[in-house]
Amino acid sequence: MTLAMMPYLNNKIGLHPRAAELKINNPLQVEIDSSYSGVAGAGNPTLTCTVSVTEAERATVIFPSALWLRYSTLSVIPEDDSSVFTTTTRNATTATTIISFSLLYTSHAGPYTCRVSALNADPSYSSPITLTVKLPTPTVNLSQDASGLLYEGSAVTLTCTATLPPSVDTDVNVTVQWTLAISSDRVSISPPSSSRSPFTSTLTISPLAIADTGQYYCEVTVHSSSQYIVASDPGISSLLTLMVETVEQNLNNTGKILLL
Repeated sequence: MTLAMMPYLNNKIGLHPRAAELKINNPLQVEIDSSYSGVAGAGNPTLTCTVSVTEAERATVIFPSALWLRYSTLSVIPEDDSSVFTTTTRNATTATTIISFSLLYTSHAGPYTCRVSALNADPSYSSPITLTVKLPTPTVNLSQDASGLLYEGSAVTLTCTATLPPSVDTDVNVTVQWTLAISSDRVSISPPSSSRSPFTSTLTISPLAIADTGQYYCEVTVHSSSQYIVASDPGISSLLTLMVETVEQNLNNTGKILLL
């Protein structure tokens, strides 16, 4: 399973996600253009807001401006966010503001609105545009605490570890699914408790039986309580093979048990 954070843009009020012409207050009108490409960490989604003064009002209303804000708080994107770039062009009748995400983080997910204003015109806001982020597929590794052969009656613990890239900078939850050689009440599983990467889950078999010989792997899916963050595809570990032997299989020629 691989985590790939994909950006999705859509308009929550049913307008076309790519281009929606919105009538704000006369004498201003605004056009929203939303586009994206690539995956989180390498993609470059953009939000474009263009505001223009209607031709009939250009004698009195001049120098419009456009500013993208987080819709929930009507706040600007922090200036110290180096992964977001803002470009603005402006003249007496038109202004365009573009925000580009060079590295998409989960904290960027959510609705955005464009605030437009001009000299001799009251400010107003566009309908919200939603940036939805898909969580990347986690990298999953499986390990065991004992090396060499295993013997019936002993115990073994397997550890499933899932990691996410730094672009997942909000709290998330993980679901771990284990695939075992055989189901048994001798198996105990501890679920991951952390909300940030790395995540670990352990599986302990005690006491071991010959029937526990086989291949094991774990599968991890990452999800969020945020409606703007989409669950990841499952990440799957490589196979781990357990070999369980009887004590009799490990006797040497003197009849003594070999200590490994």
